[in-house]
Amino acid sequence: AYAELEKRFSISEQLLAERSGDAEQVQSLRAGDAATIQRLQAELESLQENSDSQAGQLEAELLERSRELAKLQREKEDQQRKMEELFQMQLDSKQATEECSTLRSENDALRQRADA
Repeated sequence: AYAELEKRFSISEQLLAERSGDAEQVQSLRAGDAATIQRLQAELESLQENSDSQAGQLEAELLERSRELAKLQREKEDQQRKMEELFQMQLDSKQATEECSTLRSENDALRQRADA
C-alpha cells in the first residue's frame, strides 16, 4: 500500500510539475500578449497622431491653395476686364480711323470742287 501511495504521489508530483510548467507557459504567453497589445496600442496612438498631424497639414495646404485660387481668379477677372477695355479701344480706334478716312474723302472732294 505504501508503494502504491508513493507511486500515486510520484504521479501527482509529475502532474503538478507539468501543470506548473503549463501555468508558467500560459503566464509567459499572457505576458507576451500583454506586451504585444501595449506595442500595438502605442503604434495605433502614433498612427492617430500622425494622421491628425497630416490632416492639419493638408488642411493648411488646402487653405493656402484656396487663397491662391481666389487670387488667381481675381487676376483673371482683371485681365478679362483689361482685355475687354482694349478690345473696346480697338473698336473705337477702328471707327475713328474709318470716320477720318471718310472725312478725308469728303475733304478731297470739296477741294476738287473748290478748285474747279
